[in-house]
Amino acid sequence: MNLMCSEMQELIDASKRYLAGEVTLTDLRVFVVQAELTASVKEKTNLRRSLFELRQLLDETWNEWGLSRNALPRSEFDSLLAIQIESWRIDDEVSKMGERPG
Repeated sequence: MNLMCSEMQELIDASKRYLAGEVTLTDLRVFVVQAELTASVKEKTNLRRSLFELRQLLDETWNEWGLSRNALPRSEFDSLLAIQIESWRIDDEVSKMGERPG
């Protein structure tokens, strides 16, 4: 079963564009939420959990309403995001190896 539904691929692409300075944190959050709401993602507990944790980190970094006294520094978020992108890529490759031709 391929992990990369179109919403996940869009999120990964948007994440890379964010790290390149082409997409804002606000825009990135939209892609995270879209991926979270996808039916195929809801079926995958680990992927759903990683998206939830990413959204929490993003919200803590964005700190839109100033609710977090210890907002996550953007540089730390960027590092964690890069690690997460690589993790999704590896998970996708591993899942593809387990697929059997139809």
